[in-house]
Amino acid sequence: MKLTKPLLCLALALSLVACGEEEEPAASPTPAPTAAPTASPAASPEAAAPAADQAMDPADLMALLQNGQWGGVGPDGTAYLVTLADGTATLESQAPDADTTTLLAETDLTEIDWSDLENLDLDGHDCSLVQSGDTYYLRVDGVTLTPRDVQTDPEQALTDLAEASGILDQFGPDKFWLACLDDSVYVLQIDGETIHVTYYQLDGEDNITRTDLSGTPALDENSLSVIDADGKPLLAFTWTMLNEGGDGLPRFDVEQNLTTGDLPEQDDITFYMTQLTSAEEADEMARSYLENRQEPDPETDDLTTLLEGYHGVSIVDACIMHGIDPSLENRAVYAEAFGIENYRGTAEQNLFLLTSMGGVVE
Repeated sequence: MKLTKPLLCLALALSLVACGEEEEPAASPTPAPTAAPTASPAASPEAAAPAADQAMDPADLMALLQNGQWGGVGPDGTAYLVTLADGTATLESQAPDADTTTLLAETDLTEIDWSDLENLDLDGHDCSLVQSGDTYYLRVDGVTLTPRDVQTDPEQALTDLAEASGILDQFGPDKFWLACLDDSVYVLQIDGETIHVTYYQLDGEDNITRTDLSGTPALDENSLSVIDADGKPLLAFTWTMLNEGGDGLPRFDVEQNLTTGDLPEQDDITFYMTQLTSAEEADEMARSYLENRQEPDPETDDLTTLLEGYHGVSIVDACIMHGIDPSLENRAVYAEAFGIENYRGTAEQNLFLLTSMGGVVE
């Protein structure tokens, strides 16, 4: 897919997501998000909120945006980077396992027609600017690019974006990620070019409600969003991918930055990859967690029978199906009770903990 001048209107996307810290290096690419949104260094949100049908004067644009970087990853894993400097823009792309290609070099921003921000058709490419809250997203031929809060060398920035595309390799049509909270469960799956998020909530009368969101995933090294058919973000969060203990459980930490109201606002949410292979199995396990919710006390309860009936190799699956929080912090409490020192969630430690709690490894 060849992208040209329409990408330059990314200059209007003036709300962005900042980076945070990882706990441990991931086996896959390890971008570093997880922080609250901050204003773009280019301009304040108030200065960058023209109506969708309002023309943007090129002189005003250049006054607001002299320097900046915007990037994203297409559904095929190709990374795109726009670098603005002194009123000109350079667009580069990097396909998986390919060299960098310069698509636009020092293009004059005054050449852009800003008369209709909802229906920009430049050089044959469809382009639209959509807004959720104070955040502006640009869609160009199905690819969403977002501003970067820290400008780096363009070559390094493009490399970071290209590596971020590796997150897509962690997901697949047969992989389901679950996040368990006190009275709710999230299920996340990416099936081809569609991302599915299912939310299960336990109400005061022990009834389980289910909410489904789906759309196109929009990804950069800072954030992952669910975009609907009209290009409007339904859900957005910063993310970190890591393996616990270096070789342990694949873990996906997110901090929610945007919700349409269909889902409650949350702080940090931790997804773990499960051994489930179908949406039906994921639905059954999510409900099993809420129906069997328990918080065993190592000082008073028998921990050796907590996971009885489970046969397999996943401490996460075993905990969830028995209504136990599978988080690293919670597992560490049980690990200490069984004499596991320096529990970090390594593969060896998890298998020992699984059998100690009554599960059968097979």
